Amino acid sequence: MKPAKRRSWVSFVVVIGLIGLSLLVRRVSYQFEFALLELRYFWWLFLILAVGGWLALMAGRGSD
Repeated sequence: MKPAKRRSWVSFVVVIGLIGLSLLVRRVSYQFEFALLELRYFWWLFLILAVGGWLALMAGRGSD
């Protein structure tokens, strides 16, 4: 296969791949956006859980 023809095939495959990826990402982006919306409202819950876990670990170490 000549380099020019190979370059043509590679560019064709890349364009088709990008089109397919953009269609797939559009569907995934809706779910990702919904998850971010939920996280925006519950960030304080994750913060409280992280602080509680940290306090439990620090209390479990004892005062050696």
